[in-house]
Amino acid sequence: MRNLEEKIADWREQMAAGGIKSPTILDELESHLREEIDIRLACGDSESAAFERGVVWIGTPGAIQAEFNKVERTGCLPMKIGATVWAVLSLGEAIVLSGLMFSGTLHLLVATHIFCLCVGYLASFITGGLAIYYAYRHWFGNFSTAQRQSVERAVLWFSQAAAGLAVVGFILGVLWSIQNSGTYWGGTPREIGGLCASVWLVVLWSVQQFFRKDAYARMQACIGGNVIIGLAWSGAVVLSGDSLPRHLGDYWFIELFLGLHLVVFAMGLSRRLSGLNRQRKEYGV
Repeated sequence: MRNLEEKIADWREQMAAGGIKSPTILDELESHLREEIDIRLACGDSESAAFERGVVWIGTPGAIQAEFNKVERTGCLPMKIGATVWAVLSLGEAIVLSGLMFSGTLHLLVATHIFCLCVGYLASFITGGLAIYYAYRHWFGNFSTAQRQSVERAVLWFSQAAAGLAVVGFILGVLWSIQNSGTYWGGTPREIGGLCASVWLVVLWSVQQFFRKDAYARMQACIGGNVIIGLAWSGAVVLSGDSLPRHLGDYWFIELFLGLHLVVFAMGLSRRLSGLNRQRKEYGV
Protein backbone atom coordinates (compact mmCIF):
# COMPACT_ATOMS: atom_id res chain seq x y z
CA MET A 1 0.00 0.00 0.00
CA ARG A 2 1.36 3.40 -0.98
CA ASN A 3 2.23 5.83 1.78
CA LEU A 4 1.10 9.42 1.98
CA GLU A 5 4.24 10.90 0.41
CA GLU A 6 3.87 8.67 -2.65
CA LYS A 7 0.24 9.70 -3.03
CA ILE A 8 1.15 13.38 -2.81
CA ALA A 9 3.91 12.91 -5.39
CA ASP A 10 1.44 11.22 -7.76
CA TRP A 11 -1.07 14.00 -7.12
CA ARG A 12 1.54 16.62 -8.10
CA GLU A 13 2.20 14.76 -11.35
CA GLN A 14 -1.52 14.67 -12.09
CA MET A 15 -1.84 18.39 -11.40
CA ALA A 16 1.10 19.11 -13.72
CA ALA A 17 -0.39 16.91 -16.42
CA GLY A 18 -3.67 18.77 -16.02
CA GLY A 19 -2.08 22.13 -16.82
CA ILE A 20 -0.66 23.41 -13.50
CA LYS A 21 2.97 23.64 -14.66
CA SER A 22 4.51 26.23 -12.34
CA PRO A 23 6.67 24.63 -9.59
CA THR A 24 5.90 27.58 -7.31
CA ILE A 25 2.16 27.12 -7.68
CA LEU A 26 2.50 23.37 -7.22
CA ASP A 27 4.49 23.94 -4.02
CA GLU A 28 1.79 26.27 -2.71
CA LEU A 29 -0.99 23.83 -3.61
CA GLU A 30 0.91 21.04 -1.89
CA SER A 31 1.30 23.13 1.26
CA HIS A 32 -2.47 23.75 1.35
CA LEU A 33 -3.15 20.07 0.73
CA ARG A 34 -0.86 19.07 3.59
CA GLU A 35 -2.53 21.58 5.92
CA GLU A 36 -5.95 20.17 5.05
CA ILE A 37 -4.73 16.59 5.52
CA ASP A 38 -3.36 17.47 8.97
CA ILE A 39 -6.70 18.98 9.97
CA ARG A 40 -8.64 15.93 8.80
CA LEU A 41 -6.22 13.53 10.49
CA ALA A 42 -6.72 15.47 13.72
CA CYS A 43 -10.47 15.03 13.24
CA GLY A 44 -10.00 11.28 13.25
CA ASP A 45 -9.97 10.49 9.52
CA SER A 46 -7.72 7.73 8.27
CA GLU A 47 -4.68 8.75 6.26
CA SER A 48 -6.30 7.56 3.03
CA ALA A 49 -9.59 9.33 3.73
CA ALA A 50 -7.80 12.53 4.77
CA PHE A 51 -5.83 12.52 1.53
CA GLU A 52 -8.87 11.89 -0.66
CA ARG A 53 -10.95 14.58 1.03
CA GLY A 54 -8.02 17.00 0.88
CA VAL A 55 -7.67 16.43 -2.86
CA VAL A 56 -11.37 17.08 -3.35
CA TRP A 57 -11.09 20.26 -1.27
CA ILE A 58 -8.17 21.53 -3.39
CA GLY A 59 -10.06 20.88 -6.63
CA THR A 60 -9.30 19.55 -10.08
CA PRO A 61 -6.62 21.08 -12.33
CA GLY A 62 -9.27 22.42 -14.67
CA ALA A 63 -11.23 24.10 -11.89
CA ILE A 64 -8.06 25.59 -10.38
CA GLN A 65 -6.89 26.89 -13.76
CA ALA A 66 -10.30 28.45 -14.41
CA GLU A 67 -10.18 30.15 -11.01
CA PHE A 68 -6.67 31.44 -11.70
CA ASN A 69 -7.81 32.86 -15.03
CA LYS A 70 -10.73 34.56 -13.31
CA VAL A 71 -8.48 36.09 -10.65
CA GLU A 72 -6.00 37.23 -13.33
CA ARG A 73 -8.81 38.96 -15.25
CA THR A 74 -10.46 40.65 -12.28
CA GLY A 75 -7.37 41.14 -10.12
CA CYS A 76 -7.11 40.81 -6.37
CA LEU A 77 -9.17 43.54 -4.72
CA PRO A 78 -7.12 43.61 -1.48
CA MET A 79 -3.94 43.88 -3.56
CA LYS A 80 -5.43 46.76 -5.55
CA ILE A 81 -6.55 48.56 -2.41
CA GLY A 82 -3.18 48.03 -0.72
CA ALA A 83 -1.22 49.18 -3.78
CA THR A 84 -3.42 52.25 -4.16
CA VAL A 85 -3.09 53.25 -0.50
CA TRP A 86 0.66 52.69 -0.63
CA ALA A 87 1.08 54.72 -3.82
CA VAL A 88 -1.08 57.64 -2.64
CA LEU A 89 0.56 57.90 0.79
CA SER A 90 4.03 57.49 -0.73
CA LEU A 91 3.31 60.31 -3.16
CA GLY A 92 2.03 62.48 -0.32
CA GLU A 93 5.18 61.76 1.69
CA ALA A 94 7.34 62.64 -1.31
CA ILE A 95 5.52 65.95 -1.81
CA VAL A 96 5.84 66.95 1.85
CA LEU A 97 9.53 66.04 2.02
CA SER A 98 10.23 67.80 -1.28
CA GLY A 99 8.70 70.98 0.12
CA LEU A 100 10.83 70.77 3.25
CA MET A 101 13.92 70.05 1.19
CA PHE A 102 13.43 72.97 -1.22
CA SER A 103 12.73 75.31 1.69
CA GLY A 104 16.10 74.38 3.17
CA THR A 105 14.62 72.63 6.22
CA LEU A 106 15.88 69.18 5.21
CA HIS A 107 18.98 68.00 3.38
CA LEU A 108 18.51 65.68 0.39
CA LEU A 109 20.17 62.78 2.24
CA VAL A 110 17.93 63.17 5.29
CA ALA A 111 14.80 63.55 3.17
CA THR A 112 15.60 60.39 1.22
CA HIS A 113 16.36 58.55 4.46
CA ILE A 114 12.99 59.55 5.95
CA PHE A 115 11.13 58.71 2.73
CA CYS A 116 12.62 55.23 2.43
CA LEU A 117 11.91 54.35 6.07
CA CYS A 118 8.36 55.71 6.09
CA VAL A 119 7.39 54.11 2.77
CA GLY A 120 9.11 50.86 3.74
CA TYR A 121 7.30 50.70 7.07
CA LEU A 122 4.03 51.47 5.28
CA ALA A 123 4.65 48.54 2.92
CA SER A 124 5.22 46.35 5.99
CA PHE A 125 1.92 47.46 7.55
CA ILE A 126 0.11 46.71 4.29
CA THR A 127 1.74 43.28 4.31
CA GLY A 128 0.33 42.70 7.79
CA GLY A 129 -3.08 43.96 6.66
CA LEU A 130 -3.13 41.51 3.77
CA ALA A 131 -2.11 38.74 6.18
CA ILE A 132 -5.03 39.63 8.46
CA TYR A 133 -7.36 39.48 5.45
CA TYR A 134 -5.89 36.08 4.55
CA ALA A 135 -6.47 34.80 8.07
CA TYR A 136 -10.04 36.14 8.11
CA ARG A 137 -10.91 34.46 4.81
CA HIS A 138 -9.24 31.27 5.95
CA TRP A 139 -11.26 31.19 9.16
CA PHE A 140 -14.70 32.32 8.03
CA GLY A 141 -14.90 32.58 4.25
CA ASN A 142 -14.82 30.50 1.10
CA PHE A 143 -11.21 31.07 0.14
CA SER A 144 -10.36 29.49 -3.20
CA THR A 145 -6.89 28.29 -4.11
CA ALA A 146 -6.45 31.02 -6.73
CA GLN A 147 -7.49 33.74 -4.29
CA ARG A 148 -5.05 32.46 -1.69
CA GLN A 149 -2.30 32.46 -4.30
CA SER A 150 -3.13 36.03 -5.26
CA VAL A 151 -2.91 37.29 -1.68
CA GLU A 152 0.28 35.32 -1.05
CA ARG A 153 1.94 36.90 -4.11
CA ALA A 154 0.90 40.34 -2.91
CA VAL A 155 2.33 39.64 0.55
CA LEU A 156 5.61 38.50 -1.00
CA TRP A 157 5.83 41.63 -3.16
CA PHE A 158 5.16 44.04 -0.30
CA SER A 159 7.59 42.12 1.91
CA GLN A 160 10.31 42.62 -0.69
CA ALA A 161 9.51 46.32 -1.00
CA ALA A 162 9.47 46.82 2.77
CA ALA A 163 12.79 45.03 3.31
CA GLY A 164 14.57 46.83 0.48
CA LEU A 165 13.36 50.31 1.43
CA ALA A 166 14.06 49.81 5.15
CA VAL A 167 17.63 48.65 4.49
CA VAL A 168 18.29 51.56 2.11
CA GLY A 169 16.79 53.99 4.63
CA PHE A 170 18.94 52.61 7.44
CA ILE A 171 22.11 52.84 5.35
CA LEU A 172 21.30 56.45 4.39
CA GLY A 173 20.82 57.21 8.08
CA VAL A 174 24.27 55.81 8.82
CA LEU A 175 25.79 57.97 6.05
CA TRP A 176 24.05 61.06 7.41
CA SER A 177 25.35 60.27 10.92
CA ILE A 178 28.91 59.98 9.60
CA GLN A 179 28.64 63.32 7.82
CA ASN A 180 27.18 65.20 10.78
CA SER A 181 28.64 63.56 13.89
CA GLY A 182 31.65 61.70 12.56
CA THR A 183 30.35 58.34 13.81
CA TYR A 184 28.27 55.73 12.06
CA TRP A 185 26.44 54.63 15.23
CA GLY A 186 25.23 56.75 18.11
CA GLY A 187 23.13 54.13 19.90
CA THR A 188 20.04 56.36 20.01
CA PRO A 189 16.54 54.83 20.29
CA ARG A 190 15.79 55.83 16.69
CA GLU A 191 18.90 54.08 15.43
CA ILE A 192 18.19 50.96 17.46
CA GLY A 193 14.58 50.94 16.29
CA GLY A 194 15.63 51.36 12.66
CA LEU A 195 18.16 48.53 12.94
CA CYS A 196 15.64 46.18 14.57
CA ALA A 197 13.01 47.00 11.96
CA SER A 198 15.44 46.49 9.06
CA VAL A 199 16.69 43.15 10.39
CA TRP A 200 13.16 41.91 10.99
CA LEU A 201 11.93 42.93 7.52
CA VAL A 202 14.85 41.15 5.87
CA VAL A 203 14.08 38.03 7.93
CA LEU A 204 10.39 38.30 7.05
CA TRP A 205 11.16 38.61 3.35
CA SER A 206 13.47 35.59 3.58
CA VAL A 207 10.71 33.57 5.23
CA GLN A 208 8.25 34.58 2.50
CA GLN A 209 10.73 33.78 -0.25
CA PHE A 210 12.36 30.55 0.88
CA PHE A 211 10.02 28.85 3.37
CA ARG A 212 6.90 28.28 1.32
CA LYS A 213 5.56 25.05 2.77
CA ASP A 214 3.27 26.57 5.38
CA ALA A 215 1.44 29.59 3.98
CA TYR A 216 -0.58 30.20 7.12
CA ALA A 217 2.55 30.34 9.29
CA ARG A 218 4.00 32.94 6.91
CA MET A 219 0.87 35.05 7.30
CA GLN A 220 1.15 34.78 11.08
CA ALA A 221 4.73 36.05 10.82
CA CYS A 222 3.48 39.07 8.87
CA ILE A 223 0.85 39.87 11.50
CA GLY A 224 3.47 39.58 14.23
CA GLY A 225 5.74 41.72 12.07
CA ASN A 226 3.30 44.62 12.32
CA VAL A 227 3.69 44.48 16.10
CA ILE A 228 7.49 44.51 15.82
CA ILE A 229 7.56 47.39 13.32
CA GLY A 230 5.01 49.31 15.36
CA LEU A 231 7.14 48.97 18.48
CA ALA A 232 10.35 49.83 16.61
CA TRP A 233 8.79 52.96 15.14
CA SER A 234 6.58 54.27 17.94
CA GLY A 235 8.86 53.09 20.72
CA ALA A 236 11.78 54.97 19.23
CA VAL A 237 9.68 58.13 19.02
CA VAL A 238 8.54 57.81 22.65
CA LEU A 239 12.00 57.06 24.02
CA SER A 240 13.57 59.86 21.98
CA GLY A 241 11.34 62.46 23.64
CA ASP A 242 12.39 64.70 26.45
CA SER A 243 10.30 62.77 28.92
CA LEU A 244 8.15 59.68 29.04
CA PRO A 245 4.36 60.11 29.08
CA ARG A 246 2.79 60.48 32.48
CA HIS A 247 -0.23 58.40 31.52
CA LEU A 248 -0.38 55.30 29.34
CA GLY A 249 -3.52 56.68 27.72
CA ASP A 250 -1.44 59.43 26.10
CA TYR A 251 -0.53 56.90 23.43
CA TRP A 252 -3.92 55.22 23.09
CA PHE A 253 -3.65 54.88 19.30
CA ILE A 254 -0.40 52.90 19.57
CA GLU A 255 -1.90 50.74 22.32
CA LEU A 256 -5.02 50.10 20.24
CA PHE A 257 -2.98 49.22 17.14
CA LEU A 258 -0.72 46.80 19.00
CA GLY A 259 -3.59 45.32 21.01
CA LEU A 260 -5.69 44.54 17.94
CA HIS A 261 -2.77 42.86 16.21
CA LEU A 262 -1.95 40.79 19.26
CA VAL A 263 -5.57 39.64 19.45
CA VAL A 264 -5.57 38.65 15.78
CA PHE A 265 -2.21 36.91 16.20
CA ALA A 266 -3.52 34.97 19.20
CA MET A 267 -6.62 33.96 17.24
CA GLY A 268 -4.34 32.73 14.48
CA LEU A 269 -2.60 30.38 16.88
CA SER A 270 -5.93 28.64 17.37
CA ARG A 271 -6.44 28.04 13.64
CA ARG A 272 -6.24 24.28 14.04
CA LEU A 273 -9.10 24.38 16.52
CA SER A 274 -11.09 26.46 14.03
CA GLY A 275 -10.28 23.93 11.33
CA LEU A 276 -11.39 21.08 13.55
CA ASN A 277 -14.70 22.79 14.27
CA ARG A 278 -15.25 23.39 10.57
CA GLN A 279 -14.56 19.76 9.72
CA ARG A 280 -16.81 18.51 12.54
CA LYS A 281 -19.66 20.58 11.13
CA GLU A 282 -19.05 19.32 7.60
CA TYR A 283 -18.62 15.64 8.38
CA GLY A 284 -20.26 15.27 11.75
CA VAL A 285 -17.03 14.14 13.37
